[in-house]
Amino acid sequence: MTPVSTYPHVDFDLSFAVDLDASAAELVGTTAGSSGLVESATVFDDYRSDAGERGVAIRYRLRAEDRTLEADEIASERDRMVAAAATIGAELRGA
Repeated sequence: MTPVSTYPHVDFDLSFAVDLDASAAELVGTTAGSSGLVESATVFDDYRSDAGERGVAIRYRLRAEDRTLEADEIASERDRMVAAAATIGAELRGA
């Protein structure tokens, strides 16, 4: 059994523009793996347009075991995830 942190979690969503043949699992693994604070990451939308565009949206849950996360720390982790996505050709939608 793994003890559950008593500190609050933070949920947020990121939506990425990806190639039609890109792996959503690889995107989740790459982005979630870039942060030691990710408790979970779940794809909740995989959109494909008639024009050949694709968007993958992921909901992340961050939590620290020993503290409440501060806004600047959350922003830094988010930026790290976006940068990690770029290494596999995904870019933040709407950015």
